[in-house]
Amino acid sequence: MAARKTTPPICLLLFAMCALFCQSCGRESPPTDYQRAYAKAILHGKRCNIRNLAVAGKTTIVEFYSKYSAPSVQLSLQLEALAKKRTDIQVVRLDINRPEVQGIDWKSPLAAQYNLKALPYLVVYDGEGQQMLAGDPAYRHVAAMLTDNRQAD
Repeated sequence: MAARKTTPPICLLLFAMCALFCQSCGRESPPTDYQRAYAKAILHGKRCNIRNLAVAGKTTIVEFYSKYSAPSVQLSLQLEALAKKRTDIQVVRLDINRPEVQGIDWKSPLAAQYNLKALPYLVVYDGEGQQMLAGDPAYRHVAAMLTDNRQAD
């Protein structure tokens, strides 16, 4: 009769501890005020109904973005700073690039859906979720917000 192998109790204890540790690591900590004010949606160029991103009670700035667009990157940094200071603003960055595409992905489903021809491209919603501005008028409006923010410093 062959001896039956049993798992030593220490191994069971270590296994249970690892399971608990891994489970707690997977939990996300609650978002900070900054994270609530600045959301990055990595869509990888997929279609999206941006109206659903508007936040009730806040001016929502939707920023179409590509890491291959220097003006997009520069504006993103400024919008992050604005979102940190202004509690009445929600900024949402949408990446138009599909992962396999190098350069600005003008042919992505997201870029095609909104007929994007230039970046950065902005859409601004009011606190009631109604689109206020898009394109150049939105860019001018946000530029004025950024100027006001710099003057307040």
